Amino acid sequence: CRPGYYHLDGRNPEGCTQCFCYGHSASCQSSGDYSVHKILSTFHQ
Repeated sequence: CRPGYYHLDGRNPEGCTQCFCYGHSASCQSSGDYSVHKILSTFHQ
């Protein structure tokens, strides 16, 4: 992938995914060590 992009994937029509790090970095890499958690809130005001 070119600079600013990562994770070459044949199923992605773009080929690679553009990095987005809220302006903190332009260097990204794929990781298999991640998890997704849905966070629910019951806060009331």
